[in-house]
Amino acid sequence: MKKIWVGLVSVFAIGLLLTLTGCQQQPQTANVGRNSRQLLAKSELTWVQTGQVIGKIDSHGNLKKSKLHQTPKSQLGNSLWITDSGKLDGSYQQISYDEAKQTFQKTMRDDSERDRYQMTTIKQFNEALAVAKANIRVKKYSDLTYYKSGNINNYLGQAVVASGKNLYMLALTRETQTDEETTAYPVTVYMRDVLKAPTKHLSLAKLAGNWQAEHDANDQLQVKGKFGYQISQTVNGSTDVTRFKIQDLRQLSTTALYTGTFIEHQRQVAAKGYYLPKATSLAGVMDRAVYLFISENEMIRVLNGTLTKYVRTPKNGTKITIPANITRVYEAFDQQNNPQVALSIMSLSTDSFEVVSNEANQLTNYTSLDLRDYKFAFVNDQQVTIRDASPSTN
Repeated sequence: MKKIWVGLVSVFAIGLLLTLTGCQQQPQTANVGRNSRQLLAKSELTWVQTGQVIGKIDSHGNLKKSKLHQTPKSQLGNSLWITDSGKLDGSYQQISYDEAKQTFQKTMRDDSERDRYQMTTIKQFNEALAVAKANIRVKKYSDLTYYKSGNINNYLGQAVVASGKNLYMLALTRETQTDEETTAYPVTVYMRDVLKAPTKHLSLAKLAGNWQAEHDANDQLQVKGKFGYQISQTVNGSTDVTRFKIQDLRQLSTTALYTGTFIEHQRQVAAKGYYLPKATSLAGVMDRAVYLFISENEMIRVLNGTLTKYVRTPKNGTKITIPANITRVYEAFDQQNNPQVALSIMSLSTDSFEVVSNEANQLTNYTSLDLRDYKFAFVNDQQVTIRDASPSTN
C-alpha cells in the first residue's frame, strides 16, 4: 500500500511539474494590444535591433526555413527606432489597420501586382513571433499598431507590437505568388535599455573647464558657456579653434528634436553603443562629429565610426589655452546676433584670422558646406574689425 501511495505521489508530482512547465512556456495572448499601446505611449523609449527572422517564401506564400539571427554586438545600434507618446521617430503617426490596408492597395500598380501580394494574416504574424521567440501572440489586427509618415503621407510597411523590453516589427504584407523561393524578413526584434546614456541632466556650469582625449593629451577641448571649443596647434605653431554649440535636449519640443538630422546623429552614436535621451542629454555637432556629455567627468565624440572618450584635464596636466585674440574675435561675432554663428577661426597671423560661420544647432538642424559664410577678422589694440571675404577666398 505504501509503495502504491508513493507511486501515486510521484505521478502527481511529475504531472504538476509538466503542467507548470507548460504554463511557463505558454505565450501571452491576453491584453497584448492594450499593453503594447501603453508602452508605445510612454515618453521616449529607444529600441535597438537585436535580431531578425530570415526565411524563405515558397510559391504558395508559405514561410519556410525561417530562423532567428541575433545581431552581432559590434552592430548593435546600427538600426534603432524611437517611440515617444505614440509617435515613431517623431514623424510617424498611428493609423488604423484599415487605413494601412487601403494605403497598401493604392501602392499596387495593377491587378497582377495586387494578386501577387497580400496583407499578412494573424496566423502568419504569430508564426513569425514564434520563430522570434516572443512571449506573446496576437488574436486580432487591433493588437498591432500601424504607422504612416506625417511628412510624406506614406505608410510604414510594418506592424508593431511591444512587450516588456522588446518591440517587434512585423512585415505587413507577404508575397503569395513566386516562381521560386524568395528571401523574407517577417519580423525584426528590437530591445530597449541596451545602450549607454547620461543618467542625469547636467547644467552647463558643471561641464565648464578643460577636457582632453583619454589617450591623447594633445587632443583638447574647453567648455565655456554654451560652446565646446576644440583647440588645434598647426605645424607652423599657430592655433586654430573650432567650436560646437551644446544643445540641451530637455529644452527642445519633440517636433524640434526629432528631425531627420537628429535621428541620423542618434544612429551614428548608437552604432558605438550610446544614445541621446531627451531628458538628460547635452550634446552638439561639429564637422559631422557628435559630442555627448555622459557625466561631469566623461564625454564622448563619434566621428566617421570612431569613438573617442574625453576626460577632465588633470590639474597638473598641460592645458592648451585659447589665444586671447581668438577669444576677442568670437565675442565680436557673437555680439552681431546673426542667424549663423562663428564656428571656426583659423589664424593667418597673430592678429588676422579667417572666420567661418554656419548653423549653430547642427545636432538637430540641417546644415551643409554650401551654407558656410566666410569673413576676415583683424585685431588691433584689442579692437576687432570684420570684413567680408571675396568669393575667390572661399
